[in-house]
Order: sequence, then C-alpha cells, then structure tokens
Amino acid sequence: MLNLISRVVAKFRFKLFRLFSILILGRNGSGAIVGLYVCADLEFASAPSAKKRILRRLILSEPCVQTFTFPEMPECWKAMFLRPAVFTARYAYLLDDVVIGPDSGVVFAPPQSCLGDDGIIYVQSMSHHYFLFQDGIVEVLRRVQRSNEDAPVCAMPCAGYYHELLEGLFRVVKAREVFGRIKVLVSSRCPKYIMEMLDFVGMERSMVISSEMPVRVKKGVLIPRWSDCGDNLKSDMLFFRDYMVSKLPVECGRGEGIKLYISRRKSR
Repeated sequence: MLNLISRVVAKFRFKLFRLFSILILGRNGSGAIVGLYVCADLEFASAPSAKKRILRRLILSEPCVQTFTFPEMPECWKAMFLRPAVFTARYAYLLDDVVIGPDSGVVFAPPQSCLGDDGIIYVQSMSHHYFLFQDGIVEVLRRVQRSNEDAPVCAMPCAGYYHELLEGLFRVVKAREVFGRIKVLVSSRCPKYIMEMLDFVGMERSMVISSEMPVRVKKGVLIPRWSDCGDNLKSDMLFFRDYMVSKLPVECGRGEGIKLYISRRKSR
C-alpha cells in the first residue's frame, strides 16, 4: 500500500515539476524535458518512445517469490522480512541515443521536439525513485554534452555507500558480464572511493568517463535496480559476493572462517 502511495505521490510531483519547468524555461527552453516516466520493464519495453531505442534486451532474472528464513530476528525487522518479496522478470538493455546523469544514474531519452510526450525517463535506472526528485530531476532538465564513445556507457551514480556498492558497482559488474566491453560514467564530484571500487573490479581508468553534466551517448547500458531499496534478489547477492571475494588477494584468505570488520568510528 505504501509503495502504491509513494508512486502516486512521485507521479504528482513529477507532473508538478514539469509544469513549473515549462513556466520557467518556456516550451522551447530545454530539449531535455520529457513527457513520460516508467517504473517497470513491461512499461518500458512497450512504450513507443522507448521501444524504438532498444537495441538489445536480455533476461537477467526470471520472476520469483523470495522468502527470508532467519532463526532469530530483532522485532523491528520482522515486518520487513517476515513476508515474501515478489520479483518480476528483470532485463538488461542496450539503448540507442540516450542521456545518462552521472550523479543520479538516471537514464532518459529526450523528446524529438523541444517538448512533448515522446520523451521518457526510466525511473528504475536510479537506486530509488526518490532520487528522481533530488539529483535526477535536476539532471533531466540540465543541458547535456554529447559523447562520441564507441563502447556502451553504464552509470555509476553517487547515491550513498550502500547504493553505490550493492546497486551501482553491481550494475557495472553485471553490465560487463552481459555486454562485454563497456565504459563507466561517474560524476566529476564523486568521492575517491568510487574510483577505488572501479579499480578493485578491474575497470581501467581509460574506460571511465568523468563528467559534471549529463552525457548523451550513442549506446547506453541499463541494468534496472531491484524492486525496493534493501529488497535484494538472493541470486544477485550471491553472484556479487562470489565475484568480489574472487578479486581479493590470495594472502587475504577466502575461507568461510574469514571475517571483515569495518569501523565507523570516524564516519559522519
């Protein structure tokens, strides 16, 4: 019920923001104002303005119902985890001529005219739909720079350490597994550890694009996020865990008895 309400509120805010953008920028003020946003693969694959931009669509995971079984659980978590999570089928997309925001990771296609209903935002390109109304909506309305990169481009957004690691970096790893040679777009204001994450998974610096502006690319990679923040597919997490462990130096050890402790004593 809450998820439904949040979507209704998000759509209302989007339409309101779009109205103000027209009033402020004018109908010819920006070529990046779009008329539609979608939240699901089925909507995206069937929307005419998106369908014509899909170069490849490959299955990532089949539909499934996932349950959690914990022997002990804090009372405050039970409402979240003692119920099944339903996952629809998820696909990886290779898209033609789209814009990618380096801060939010938003992927969108501007309309053919300065303003119209043929443009589209794919909300699941971001870690969560509320990011659309933080960095995302700002990037949709900003001027863009064009890129002539020959390789498909995938976003690595700045959305907080949890999202950057388990959604952003996972997206990069999965995109490389699915599409092979890719380039990664990062914000020129990204924290240092973003580049360290990419180094860890073997992404060459020459394959990283740094920009403070949204970038219009010839080919864009879209690996949709999971259904909700924290509701991660087990198979994805197991794949990502095994991949990250395989990158550890041998001297670190890879046995089941190894534990990693992270101090947050100096964190903010």
